[in-house]
Amino acid sequence: MILYDSQRWTNLIRIRGSVFPRAVLLALPSAGMAALIKFLEAEGIFGLSSILSMMPSNSVYSGFTFVLGFVLVFRASQSYARYWLAATSVHLMQAEWFHACSSLIAFSKVSKKKQEEVTAFAHTCIRLFCLLHAMALEEIADLTDENFPLLDIQGFSQEDVRILCSERAAGRKVELVFQWIQAYIVKSLDSDLLNVPSPIVTRVFQNLGNGLINYNSAQQVVIWPFPFAYAQMNGILIFVYMMLTPIVMCNWTGIVWSCALFTFVSVLCMVGLDLIAIELENPFGDDPNDLPVWEMQNVFNRDLVMLVDPLVWTVPKLLPRARGHAELMDCGRHESLSLEEYERSQQHTGRRKGSKTGALTKQMAWAEQAFRGQAGHASVLKITSTNADDIEDLRALSVDPKDDGMPAQFSSGSDEMPAKRLDEFPVPSARAAQSALHETLQKLLQDQDVLLQQQREFFQQHLQQESQFLERLLSIFEPARSSDTNSTHFIPDIPVQVAEEMHRPRGTSLWPCDVAGPRHGHLASRTALSCQKLQAVLQAQQAQCPPG
Repeated sequence: MILYDSQRWTNLIRIRGSVFPRAVLLALPSAGMAALIKFLEAEGIFGLSSILSMMPSNSVYSGFTFVLGFVLVFRASQSYARYWLAATSVHLMQAEWFHACSSLIAFSKVSKKKQEEVTAFAHTCIRLFCLLHAMALEEIADLTDENFPLLDIQGFSQEDVRILCSERAAGRKVELVFQWIQAYIVKSLDSDLLNVPSPIVTRVFQNLGNGLINYNSAQQVVIWPFPFAYAQMNGILIFVYMMLTPIVMCNWTGIVWSCALFTFVSVLCMVGLDLIAIELENPFGDDPNDLPVWEMQNVFNRDLVMLVDPLVWTVPKLLPRARGHAELMDCGRHESLSLEEYERSQQHTGRRKGSKTGALTKQMAWAEQAFRGQAGHASVLKITSTNADDIEDLRALSVDPKDDGMPAQFSSGSDEMPAKRLDEFPVPSARAAQSALHETLQKLLQDQDVLLQQQREFFQQHLQQESQFLERLLSIFEPARSSDTNSTHFIPDIPVQVAEEMHRPRGTSLWPCDVAGPRHGHLASRTALSCQKLQAVLQAQQAQCPPG
């Protein structure tokens, strides 16, 4: 299969996969014959009067050319239909069998059996379906020098797989592996490994049957060639046209080079159409324009390996900042982000190209995926478990002083910071403004970190000053307990000290109002009032109670 961009002019001079070189080789003899006949006629050695007398009018040649063109175009259209029938059948076969395999593995995830049995079932399924797909392509494609890669065929015992190489399975390998899969599913149902309702399992058997139908639809293109009578008539008409055109061109023109040129162009067009039809008749093979069946097997293998990856069965969780129903209904007013923009928000993504260039990009991505597994042609299955990074919601961090910057659950209380959702930020209308939004979010996070650090320092200073004040009180009241005087009462002299104004962060939209509010500004007055009240209480108690 040749992947190309139809917008490039260099396709006109591309040789690989083109029928132009072979058409030129077949048109050159006719052009040479026309030049030779015209040269002999100009020299008086050969005359065309006796030959042209049998064709009194040019309408005979024009009618013959019309019939030949109609026959060639009809054959080319039939060959094109066969080509797309084969391509569609192979892709539908692959899709049906992949759907069946993925359904079986999904059903096994809710099994009550041990995890080892469930894992063995999943790995057996992907190996059997890989073998089924490879045997189908091997029966369809005519590739004698290449073998299709399999997923760890060494995982099966040699005695069980040896029957595929015997004469008993010749031409029936697909049916044999197909029956293996059905028997394995029935045994799993009987052992309660697949504990799902029977109507749901019936869908799996239907997918298997549809894949087998598409396999036979693709196989009929290989088994039944284009009708021989039609192909033979095309060949005869092409040969007559190649012999008749030089003579007619010699009668129309009087110059040798013009006669050869027009003959060459006419024969080249007719022969080219016939070669295109021959090229498209059988799309399975190793020709440049044939379907890439070997790459199809590689892509199918990678899809099957994905089914046993633990990361595939980790369903994404919805974050609390997800948009609600009203916002989803109003999503037309806001520009949404694509997956690439969401993953790489720092990079600018250009506009999408045209449909042809986009189609070429998809073709190249498919080819890259197919050839990515070429290094692992030794048919060994290696499954790597990849753990995704945990994504934390920004709302999980509290900036309330009582939480001390630790994770907290937000509620509707007045002492907690109202969570600001990401979709409440202004969304730019142009894609170029995505970088500005990202910078705003980064700056917001940096300001939040700075405020959290200031909050920790503030509370450390506050606790340190409170501890110093309590130690001072204990040092003052300690002599009162050890005093043995009976005549006089010991009245401690409590100094009234006003705590220094502590440095606190200024109030912002990220800092609660009760933290940066005015009530913390009266900390000194409240401390002095508490000391005077404590001194009055102590004097009253000593006036009422006896000494000691």
